[in-house]
Amino acid sequence: MNKIKKLILIDGNALMHRAYHALPPLTTKKGEVVNAVYGFTSVLLKVIKELKPDYMICAFDVAGGTFRDKIYSEYKAGRKKPDQEFYDQIPKIKEVVGVLNIPIIEKKGFEADDIIGTLSKQANYELRITIVTGDLDALQLVDKNTKVYTLRKGIKDTVIYDEEAVKKRYGLSPEQIIDFKGLRGDPSDNIPGVKGIGEKGASELLKNFGSIEKLYKAIEEGKTEEMIKPKIKEKLIAQKEEALMSKELATIKCDMNIKLDLDDCIWGNYDKGKLNSLFKELEFYSLINRVNEANNMNKELETVDQENKKRAKHIILDTDEKFNKFLKELKKQKIFAFQTRSSDDDAKQRDLTGMVFMWKTSPIYYMSLVLNDNKPNLFNTSECRTNEAMSRLYKIIKPILEDENYKKIGYFFKRDIEVLCNHGIDINGLDFDIMLASYLLDPGKRDYSLDKIIFDYLGHMNSVELKNEKLQIGSTQENGANNEKELQIGSTQENGANNEKELQTEDTKKDNNTTTQQHNNIIYFFELYRILKEKLKKEEMNNLFYKMEMPLIKVLVKMEMNGVILDTQLLKVLSGDLSNKIFKLEEKIHTLSGDNNFNIKSSQQLSQVLFGKMKLPTNNIKKTQSGYSTAAPELEKLKESHIIVSFISEYKEFVKLKNTYVDALPKLISKKTTKLHTTFNQTVTATGRLSSSKPNLQNIPIRTEVGRKIRKAFIAKVSKKLVSADYSQIELRVIAMVADDKKMKEIFNKGLDIHVATAAEVNQVPVEEVTSQMRRSAKALNFGVIYGMGIYGFARSAGIERDKAKEFIENYMKKFSGVAQYIEKSKEDARKIGYAETIWGRRRYLPELNSSNAMVKNMAERMAINMPIQGTAADIMKIAMLKVDKWVDEYNNKNENAIEILLQVHDELLFSIKEDNISEATKEIKEIMENCHLNLDGKEIDFSVPIVVDLKMGDNWEEMTNILTY
Repeated sequence: MNKIKKLILIDGNALMHRAYHALPPLTTKKGEVVNAVYGFTSVLLKVIKELKPDYMICAFDVAGGTFRDKIYSEYKAGRKKPDQEFYDQIPKIKEVVGVLNIPIIEKKGFEADDIIGTLSKQANYELRITIVTGDLDALQLVDKNTKVYTLRKGIKDTVIYDEEAVKKRYGLSPEQIIDFKGLRGDPSDNIPGVKGIGEKGASELLKNFGSIEKLYKAIEEGKTEEMIKPKIKEKLIAQKEEALMSKELATIKCDMNIKLDLDDCIWGNYDKGKLNSLFKELEFYSLINRVNEANNMNKELETVDQENKKRAKHIILDTDEKFNKFLKELKKQKIFAFQTRSSDDDAKQRDLTGMVFMWKTSPIYYMSLVLNDNKPNLFNTSECRTNEAMSRLYKIIKPILEDENYKKIGYFFKRDIEVLCNHGIDINGLDFDIMLASYLLDPGKRDYSLDKIIFDYLGHMNSVELKNEKLQIGSTQENGANNEKELQIGSTQENGANNEKELQTEDTKKDNNTTTQQHNNIIYFFELYRILKEKLKKEEMNNLFYKMEMPLIKVLVKMEMNGVILDTQLLKVLSGDLSNKIFKLEEKIHTLSGDNNFNIKSSQQLSQVLFGKMKLPTNNIKKTQSGYSTAAPELEKLKESHIIVSFISEYKEFVKLKNTYVDALPKLISKKTTKLHTTFNQTVTATGRLSSSKPNLQNIPIRTEVGRKIRKAFIAKVSKKLVSADYSQIELRVIAMVADDKKMKEIFNKGLDIHVATAAEVNQVPVEEVTSQMRRSAKALNFGVIYGMGIYGFARSAGIERDKAKEFIENYMKKFSGVAQYIEKSKEDARKIGYAETIWGRRRYLPELNSSNAMVKNMAERMAINMPIQGTAADIMKIAMLKVDKWVDEYNNKNENAIEILLQVHDELLFSIKEDNISEATKEIKEIMENCHLNLDGKEIDFSVPIVVDLKMGDNWEEMTNILTY
């Protein structure tokens, strides 16, 4: 028996409306809003993957009205017209449909529903039909061969209606849906129905009488006396014309003059190149692979040029002859590309399992360092101390890796350096990190995976398919940066973490037969090197790349390898204390809410209790798909409404700190070193700041009691002290400089408390009369200016009324006119040139400044204000780290490793220093860090305000005392 084929009919208009309203604004680098396009495409691919169609057609409405408007002039009247941003996306949605080679059908005077109705009836006896829509009008078309696939909430919650599902929801058959709408009406389309008859009433009438016509016939024949209440009967009689008209309006036309041609709508025959280009333009990187998955195909990999094709093979260095030939050629190279392969996710415990090499005219050389069960491997790690062949890595390859005259190209060098460090190899000559270059050129991206960079700059999907008798392509993706998250919209991830997925090789036999795609991606390194290097030069970022970011890699590796010591016993005690506090808070919350069963950790259940059961005010509270939000900012708005809110906030904070730090930190201690080793990320924040992960030390609160106790668990080695060198109010000093604000510069140059002095200026009182509240408000605004804080945000932050906040801001801008001018100028300059930049030329591109969406535009304006300040402060810290690291190396050569740089958190560097060396070392550290105002060519930059570093020392990170240097 032949398989019954499947036809998908898509209501384009209904789907794009649902997508547009379901998703927040999503913009491309050009500032183009594409949330409707993304949502539409995402649903489309979900449908294709789940339903596996043989044929597809997409129908759209045509502007200019339909035959229904002639029946009823108020049809769809009152419906809110979408913003222009919705209409601007329609051509792109149609372009997506076109590139997927799905036929588009539209006809003037008719709606997409009518086209779908007509086509579904023509195909009814040949195919299984599924109608994809965001509108339940289509339920009337459901029959034994036709189903409706629709969206319940958002774009992910979907439901399929067959005859049974329609009956279950409405108690009616699909063909009765038009009668149902005739009686009940449809407010969304302004179909009047019979006023006074609701959903339940309409359903009951139709269960009894079958249809509107039969209902009125029964009324006329007097056969409804016991079945319809008198008042309902009166309404039905009075509004008979409206009922019949409403049914006509709700009825989908199924006899249009169009013809279904299945040969024109076969699914799957689309141009992959055009699809890739369009998705690249729209920045829908996460959707590209989903198309091939949806089409039930293996990933089709793009081919490279003919020259690369010839070289697209591996040579396994598993014989003396192959190795000697490889080595002879390697020694001739002035520059080559390489990557390491390793065995463990933990950088501090990784074993080197292999290396990949390539240069401009070579094939890919793969050197495995794992034991082969079938024959002795030339590079056997289990015998690395005795095996003469393994010693080649140390005697022959190591000198080349450590020789700075051999320039190296790589991707995510930090990972390679860490692995090689574990084997006593100190690599030099690091010339070009592809991931870092890509990050500098576009720091606002969420994904710097190698596949993504290759696609961005070369247009190839997941690299080239390489065939080799021993090596097959696998699908494991190593990632040096954030994996793209769908619709991470409306926020800048400043403290995010890299998600590293490392290749784990079990043995040579397996390694010789399967390898990751990244083995093959090395073939693109030289082409990426050429393109990215040219772009860095064109954008005047060579100094930033070569003199700041590239040298910083090895500094970060040292810090990560140094690690810190944790007092696990203290954390264990703290964990028990928190458990008790959490339990008591849980009891209080349950008692106050009158509900002992709900899960406080469930945002949905908590929302139902607070806003449903307890009826707390919902004014200005954000609403999510599952109800009113219970996120921390929303709870803050409710803190005055009921005491339970404070307990919930405290409960949430304790649970978060316990799970994220108190219980998690001991588990992250390396078994090999017995220390905690965080990971510093160079390519996460858009401003250039470093972030950390595993664990994220940036987010340990320093103003709460629990946060301080967590910091107390970071302890010094025996005979050493922890020393903190913290830039004092660095961002405010930077804004004083870049804004050239005379008043602010004067305050800093006199060494005054900036917040007290600001409060005195704004409130027009002497310094000695400044109250703690005045200083608190001034501090909130001083820092708020950096983040583009508005009146509402300032009022909440300072704890004052909005009118007072407005007055305070106005006075502030008058007194600090340079800052006021900087705010406007930074927005205008960024709008003109398309980016904001630091003193050292670090850029953040802001195409959203030209967006017609107010929310998106305002966010970009805040970034334009903030980035030059935060970014310049980040650059100062990086220069300081480079200079301090160089001095520490020189100092340690003479003083038996007296100093280690452990951490960089916010504006602070944390050191471990021998007690006898503290006085001498701290003077030098302070001197170096306070004099980091040289540009990258060695010319001095006039900061016009002093850069100040505060020094503290102690046995742990929390309990520290000031160090005075003279």
